[in-house]
Amino acid sequence: MAIHVVITRRVLPGKEEELKDALRRFLGYSFLHGGVHGAAMMTALPGSESREIGILRTFADQAEQ
Repeated sequence: MAIHVVITRRVLPGKEEELKDALRRFLGYSFLHGGVHGAAMMTALPGSESREIGILRTFADQAEQ
């Protein structure tokens, strides 16, 4: 049974792009592990004042997380 994990963080003002770049690298490396079935970054809609950024990772099963 697949396991989904979501983590969100509130980003310091002016650090949004730095975190997004780091998350892109992290998500890319995620697929080097065979137990990862999916990974995505979640950001606020354009025009939103929210500084929250999240990641969603899907693992093959609980043992892989």
